[in-house]
Amino acid sequence: MMLARRMMLGSAGRGGLGPISQLFNWGLGTSGQLDNSLAVSRSSPVQVGSEIDWDFIASGATHAMGLRGGALFVWGANASGQLGLNDTVDRSSPVQVGAATDYEWIAAGNSFSYAIRGGALYSWGLNNQGRLGLGDIVARSSPVQVGAATDWEKIAAGASFAIAIRGGALYTMGNNGNGQLGDNSTANRSSPVQIGAATDWTHVAGGSAFCVAIRGGGLYAWGNAADGPLGQNNTTSRSSPVQIGASTDWTAIACGTSWALAVRAGLLYSWGLNTTGQLGQADVVSRSSPVQVGAASDWSALACGNSLALGTRSGQLFTWGQGSNGGSGHGDTVNRSSPVQVGASADWNLIAASGTHAMGTRI
Repeated sequence: MMLARRMMLGSAGRGGLGPISQLFNWGLGTSGQLDNSLAVSRSSPVQVGSEIDWDFIASGATHAMGLRGGALFVWGANASGQLGLNDTVDRSSPVQVGAATDYEWIAAGNSFSYAIRGGALYSWGLNNQGRLGLGDIVARSSPVQVGAATDWEKIAAGASFAIAIRGGALYTMGNNGNGQLGDNSTANRSSPVQIGAATDWTHVAGGSAFCVAIRGGGLYAWGNAADGPLGQNNTTSRSSPVQIGASTDWTAIACGTSWALAVRAGLLYSWGLNTTGQLGQADVVSRSSPVQVGAASDWSALACGNSLALGTRSGQLFTWGQGSNGGSGHGDTVNRSSPVQVGASADWNLIAASGTHAMGTRI
């Protein structure tokens, strides 16, 4: 979603990559986030450059990030220094950040970025509410290490906050106006705060003002419950993690603005806000608890934009929800309320989305 990871995040984790990994993107491109010198939008996937070694991608509200051979590349809007290039100049094609080649994980939010390098956590960009985790609210235009720990494993960005895993423990930082940090308060945090004592967290995702995470295979959510994104069959907000149902075989999650997707035993589930059909239920009715999407049992990767959903099945790419600015990749701007395959290719691997633009790799 905002993996994302946006609204504003989106990120894509590692997959079973072969020797070739080409990057494609589509949707809103007015800030250069699609990597084209004209900064125009695209309504179907277009390859980014000619490189064939992309192995991680992330999408922020108006900027994008990618890893190639452990090197970090960024492009798009940069008004808050979110590209990490020590300036505020927008870029319409990928530019390497520094010379390091040991980046392992990346996440992009609303005008801010995170990365894990050698187990250390780095952040830069807009820092309202302390979302960079650096103990202050001062923006940065180049990567700055967050604390001294070197055992960070994963990070996801919400609209104005971040959620991370370190040694299996869950940490959050940034805006907490709706309890989305999960520390049983609504106080903003400018440094990482551990949530509970559990050390078996494996997956994290953030939306506009809520989080979804997997712990021991169980699905948990917290934060703003308006529109039902916490999956509790109500709209009561929570400021600490609450389990959704009793299943312990969840394997993938993604958050949109105020809605979410998850995979269990290959089956796709959705819940929350549904104004443009982003839940994939063939209607525009919001749900406050997980509902299965169709009957397919081979869903794997997921990504959410504002109101745009992406998912892969056996290497095929499907999109649904908001179609404005061409974000659905079908060559038009039509909303869809059920998953529709994009093209005929069956070699899609990583996917990411944010706002109304999306990215993916093909192997």
